[in-house]
Amino acid sequence: MGVLQSVKGFSAREINKVIGQKGVVWQKESYDHIVRSTEQLVAFQKYIRDNPAKAGLREGAFVHREAVYTTQLG
Repeated sequence: MGVLQSVKGFSAREINKVIGQKGVVWQKESYDHIVRSTEQLVAFQKYIRDNPAKAGLREGAFVHREAVYTTQLG
C-alpha cells in the first residue's frame, strides 16, 4: 500500500467518523503537479478554496485554513 493511499484511507475514516457519514471522501486519482510560478500557486489555492462549495458542502461543514508559503528552506 502506498503512502498516499494509506493517508487517504485513514483520513477518510476519521472524516466520516466526525461527520457521522459513510462513503467516499477522496477522488480515486490524485493530481500531482509542480508549481512553477506564483500565478500557478494562486490558481491552485483558489481551486482548493473553492472545492467545498463545488462539492455542495454547506458552510460550517468543513474547516478551511490558509497556508503560509515561503521560499526559504531550513
